[in-house]
Amino acid sequence: MTYSDAKAYLDEIAAKNKSAKDSLRVVKSGAANTKAMLASMQTQYAQVVSGIADAAAANPDDKAWQVADAEVLLVVADFVALKTTASEMVTALEPFEV
Repeated sequence: MTYSDAKAYLDEIAAKNKSAKDSLRVVKSGAANTKAMLASMQTQYAQVVSGIADAAAANPDDKAWQVADAEVLLVVADFVALKTTASEMVTALEPFEV
Protein backbone atom coordinates (compact mmCIF):
# COMPACT_ATOMS: atom_id res chain seq x y z
CA MET A 1 0.00 0.00 0.00
CA THR A 2 1.31 3.42 -0.84
CA TYR A 3 0.76 6.51 1.25
CA SER A 4 -1.58 7.79 -1.47
CA ASP A 5 -3.69 4.62 -1.15
CA ALA A 6 -3.77 4.96 2.63
CA LYS A 7 -4.68 8.65 2.39
CA ALA A 8 -7.52 7.90 -0.03
CA TYR A 9 -8.92 5.29 2.35
CA LEU A 10 -8.55 7.61 5.34
CA ASP A 11 -10.41 10.35 3.46
CA GLU A 12 -13.15 7.84 2.57
CA ILE A 13 -13.46 6.75 6.20
CA ALA A 14 -13.56 10.37 7.39
CA ALA A 15 -16.28 11.22 4.86
CA LYS A 16 -18.39 8.24 5.96
CA ASN A 17 -17.84 9.18 9.62
CA LYS A 18 -19.10 12.69 8.90
CA SER A 19 -22.10 11.35 7.03
CA ALA A 20 -22.97 9.04 9.94
CA LYS A 21 -22.60 11.92 12.42
CA ASP A 22 -24.84 14.12 10.29
CA SER A 23 -27.45 11.34 10.19
CA LEU A 24 -27.34 11.06 13.98
CA ARG A 25 -27.82 14.83 14.27
CA VAL A 26 -30.89 14.54 12.06
CA VAL A 27 -32.30 11.79 14.28
CA LYS A 28 -31.71 13.82 17.46
CA SER A 29 -33.08 17.08 16.05
CA GLY A 30 -35.95 15.23 14.38
CA ALA A 31 -37.12 13.88 17.73
CA ALA A 32 -36.94 17.35 19.28
CA ASN A 33 -38.75 18.92 16.31
CA THR A 34 -41.48 16.29 16.46
CA LYS A 35 -41.93 16.85 20.20
CA ALA A 36 -42.33 20.59 19.58
CA MET A 37 -44.76 20.02 16.71
CA LEU A 38 -46.91 17.74 18.86
CA ALA A 39 -46.91 20.32 21.68
CA SER A 40 -48.12 22.99 19.27
CA MET A 41 -50.84 20.66 17.98
CA GLN A 42 -52.29 20.40 21.46
CA THR A 43 -52.85 24.13 21.54
CA GLN A 44 -53.84 24.39 17.89
CA TYR A 45 -56.58 21.74 18.06
CA ALA A 46 -57.81 21.93 21.66
CA GLN A 47 -60.78 24.06 20.66
CA VAL A 48 -61.73 21.66 17.85
CA VAL A 49 -61.60 18.64 20.16
CA SER A 50 -63.69 20.32 22.84
CA GLY A 51 -66.09 21.67 20.19
CA ILE A 52 -66.73 18.17 18.87
CA ALA A 53 -67.29 16.86 22.41
CA ASP A 54 -69.71 19.72 23.11
CA ALA A 55 -71.61 19.15 19.85
CA ALA A 56 -71.86 15.42 20.54
CA ALA A 57 -73.18 16.09 24.04
CA ALA A 58 -75.69 18.61 22.69
CA ASN A 59 -76.84 16.19 19.97
CA PRO A 60 -76.98 12.73 21.58
CA ASP A 61 -79.29 11.35 18.88
CA ASP A 62 -77.18 12.59 15.96
CA LYS A 63 -75.10 9.62 14.83
CA ALA A 64 -72.65 11.79 12.90
CA TRP A 65 -71.72 13.78 16.01
CA GLN A 66 -71.48 10.57 18.04
CA VAL A 67 -69.12 9.07 15.46
CA ALA A 68 -67.04 12.25 15.42
CA ASP A 69 -66.86 12.16 19.21
CA ALA A 70 -65.75 8.51 19.15
CA GLU A 71 -63.12 9.33 16.51
CA VAL A 72 -61.83 12.19 18.66
CA LEU A 73 -61.20 9.76 21.51
CA LEU A 74 -59.22 7.44 19.26
CA VAL A 75 -57.25 10.20 17.55
CA VAL A 76 -56.44 11.85 20.88
CA ALA A 77 -55.27 8.50 22.28
CA ASP A 78 -52.92 8.13 19.30
CA PHE A 79 -51.73 11.71 19.83
CA VAL A 80 -51.01 11.14 23.54
CA ALA A 81 -49.03 7.99 22.74
CA LEU A 82 -46.99 9.84 20.10
CA LYS A 83 -46.37 12.75 22.44
CA THR A 84 -45.11 10.34 25.12
CA THR A 85 -42.88 8.54 22.63
CA ALA A 86 -41.40 11.79 21.31
CA SER A 87 -40.71 13.02 24.83
CA GLU A 88 -39.06 9.73 25.79
CA MET A 89 -36.94 9.79 22.64
CA VAL A 90 -35.77 13.35 23.28
CA THR A 91 -34.86 12.43 26.85
CA ALA A 92 -33.05 9.27 25.73
CA LEU A 93 -31.08 11.09 23.03
CA GLU A 94 -30.27 14.16 25.13
CA PRO A 95 -26.94 12.88 26.56
CA PHE A 96 -25.52 12.03 23.14
CA GLU A 97 -23.21 14.65 21.68
CA VAL A 98 -23.29 14.69 17.89
